[in-house]
Amino acid sequence: MSDEKVMDGGDELERSAAGSEPVEEYVEEYVEVVDNRRRVVVLMIALLLLLLTLGAITWFLWDTVRPAGAPRGEVTEGMVWVRSIYGWGNELDERLQAPEAVAVAPDGTYWTISGNNTLVGFDQDGRLSGMIRLPRGEGPGEFRMLEDLAFDPEGNLYVVDYGNAKVLKVLPDGTVDGEVFVSFVQRVAVADGRLAVGATGGIAVFGLAEGELLAQWGGRGRDLEAFDGVRGLAFGEDATIFASDAFNRRVKAYTPEGQLLWSFPDEETVEAARALDEIGLGEERLEVAREVPFELPTGLTVDAAGRVVLVDAFKSQITVLDPRDGEVLGTYGRNGVLDGEFTYPTSITYDHARDQYVIADTANHRLQVVRIAGSGGGPAAVIARLQGRPLWVCCFPLGLLLALIALAVARSRRQRQDRPSVER
Repeated sequence: MSDEKVMDGGDELERSAAGSEPVEEYVEEYVEVVDNRRRVVVLMIALLLLLLTLGAITWFLWDTVRPAGAPRGEVTEGMVWVRSIYGWGNELDERLQAPEAVAVAPDGTYWTISGNNTLVGFDQDGRLSGMIRLPRGEGPGEFRMLEDLAFDPEGNLYVVDYGNAKVLKVLPDGTVDGEVFVSFVQRVAVADGRLAVGATGGIAVFGLAEGELLAQWGGRGRDLEAFDGVRGLAFGEDATIFASDAFNRRVKAYTPEGQLLWSFPDEETVEAARALDEIGLGEERLEVAREVPFELPTGLTVDAAGRVVLVDAFKSQITVLDPRDGEVLGTYGRNGVLDGEFTYPTSITYDHARDQYVIADTANHRLQVVRIAGSGGGPAAVIARLQGRPLWVCCFPLGLLLALIALAVARSRRQRQDRPSVER
C-alpha cells in the first residue's frame, strides 16, 4: 500500500515537473511581449522627439533667414524688413532723436548718432550695447554738432563734428585720441588705412597712421569736377571712392588719388533735375521727380556683391547702382511710417557678417534693418546670423531625445545582466 502511494507521489512530482516547463515558457513569452511593447513605446517617443528636433531646427534656420517679426510678404519686391530700433528704453530721453548716421563696428554692433550729440550702439537684436557722450564745446576733444561716423578695424571711431569743422578719433573706451580739421566737413569713410572725408565742396583723403594728407579734389559748384554737398561716402573694391553729390543730384566714383571714373546720371539729366529747385510742391514736381533717378542722394554703402547702395532722402527709398557705371539696378522701399517704409532717410551701412543693411530713418526717429535681394552674402553670413539666436529651441527636444536613448541603453544592459539568473 505504501509502495503504491510512493509511486503515486513520484508520478505527481513528474507531472509537476513536466507542467512547470510550459509555465516558464509562458512567462518568458509574456516578458518578451512586454519588452517589445516597451520598445515600441520608446521608439514612438524617440520618433516624436526627433520630429520635434527637426521641426525646431527648421524653424531656427527659417527664423535666421527671415527673422521673427518680419511681414508675411516682402515690403517691396526684393526687400524684406528685419526690425526697427527706436531706442533703449520707454522714456523720452531714451528714444533715438533724428539719427543721421549709422555704422557697423568690428564686433557687429550698430552705432548711430542721436540728437547730433550722443553716440549709441545696439546689438543685432536692438538691445543697447554702448553709449558715448563727448564733452560739448570748442576745445580739443570737444564737439558742437555730430553728423557722421565710421569705424576702423581696431574699433576706433571717426566722428564728424560739423560744428567745429573737424573729425574726432574716439577710442573704444570713449576717449578722444586725435583730431583732423576740415572746413564744412560732413561725411567720413575708413578703409585700407585711409580716411576719406567729404565736405560741402570736395573730398580729402588722409593716412590713418600719421594723419597725413594723401589727396584732395573738388570745389563747390555745379560742373562735373565740383560738388554741392557730399552727403554720402564709401570705399569699394580697389579703394574706389563713391560719393553722393547731394544737391547736384548725382553720384560719382573716383580713384583714391581723385581721378573721376564716372558720374551718374549724365549732365542732361542732372540739368533736368535742377528744375526741382524752381518747382513747388504739387503734381508738376512729382512728374519731374519720377523722371530723374535722384532727388536728394545722401548716405551710401557697398555690399558684398560690390554694388553701390544709397538712400534718397526725398524719394524715401533705397537705390542700388552698378559700381561700374552708376546705372540703377533697382529701387526699394517707399515713403511712410510703417516698418519697411522711410521718411527722410539719411544714412545706410551694410553688415557684411549678417548680409543686411541698416538705415538711419531720420524723420521716423529710428534705425531700420532690411535685407535686399542680390546683396552677395554667402553661407558665412547665415552662420553669423545664427549667433545670438535662440538655440535652446533646438537643444531642448534634442536633449530629451539623447536622454531617452541613454535610458533605453541602460535598461537594455540591465535586462541582459538579469536574464541569465532567471534562466537558472
